[in-house]
Formats: sequence, C-alpha cells, structure tokens
Amino acid sequence: MTEKTQTNKVLDVIAWGVFIVLLGAGWIASSYYQMDTGIYVALGVGFILIALNFSRRAMGITISKFSLFIGLLALALAGSGIAGLKCHSFRQ
Repeated sequence: MTEKTQTNKVLDVIAWGVFIVLLGAGWIASSYYQMDTGIYVALGVGFILIALNFSRRAMGITISKFSLFIGLLALALAGSGIAGLKCHSFRQ
C-alpha cells in the first residue's frame, strides 16, 4: 500500500469518527433540549466533508468530487434552515 493510500484511509477514519461523535452529540442535544438538531447536524456534515477534501488536497491526494458535492449540498441545506426556510412534507 502506498503512503497516500494509507493517509487517505486515516483521513477517512478520522472523518467517520467525527461524524459519529456529531450524531451522538446531536441526539443528546435534541433529547435534552427538546429541539430539532437536524440543521446543525447537516452543518457539521458539510464542514466535515469539506474539511476532509481540503485535507486530501493539502496532502496531495485526489479529492472526491462526490463527497465534496454532498458536503456543499449539506451546507446549503443547513444554510437554508438557519435562514428560516422550511422543508414542507407531503403529509396532510
């Protein structure tokens, strides 16, 4: 295995670990404060994925366009939620 492949795997493991901690913190906060934390989890996911790709780029590893797209999409979703736009469901 090359050094870049190992570094990429380490970065992936770190990102997954931070993601799991984020989910746990969101779950605890939502049950303790009785609030919807989905916007903040989406914001965290966006930052995690963009930071992952930024780290890959800084270390000379090829970035993942898919995870970069998902990160930007999560940031856009969180931004719209923070701005006050609501997502309406089809339930009556």
